[in-house]
Amino acid sequence: MVCPDLNEDDLEGLTTTRALRLATGLALEMDPPLLVFGSSFGGRVAARVAEALPDRVAGLVLMAPAFFLQKVWSQALGAEDLERWRQRGALPVDHPALGANVSLGVGLLEDSASTDGFPALPHALPVLLFHGKSDEVVSPEDSRRFARAHPGTRLIALDSDHSLGDCHEQMWEEILPFVKQHLG
Repeated sequence: MVCPDLNEDDLEGLTTTRALRLATGLALEMDPPLLVFGSSFGGRVAARVAEALPDRVAGLVLMAPAFFLQKVWSQALGAEDLERWRQRGALPVDHPALGANVSLGVGLLEDSASTDGFPALPHALPVLLFHGKSDEVVSPEDSRRFARAHPGTRLIALDSDHSLGDCHEQMWEEILPFVKQHLG
């Protein structure tokens, strides 16, 4: 199992394109078949890895994937603060793992213009998708739309928020059989 730091110790330089380059490179170093997991931004990247390497990825486990970062940031900040972010080049944020006094570079926002949307995945690709019914960060409707567009998806709506932090046991009960089925 590999769990890459998609920030690469440079949160301010984070973009989907850069994170995808890292994750795809790691996936190419591993022996297929692969199951790729990701949550929120990581779910966005995981799905793009499956799109880029369809012959290597046997399945996806996604948790509240942020397919539409432009929408997420527009709803979180509003037009005025988005413009301020663009002008300053960085947005101060409190990061769950890195703490306060860190910034996201405007490159994340600019890059999302070309990387937003649902990935073009093989229809038969198995996807286990968890989303909190009370998610106020990433719309649960985005996951419902994704599931309708990708027949291989099993969407599980949980009584939780974006973090899904209160339902790990329930998620593992679904993940373990999925792993056994698709990796043997």
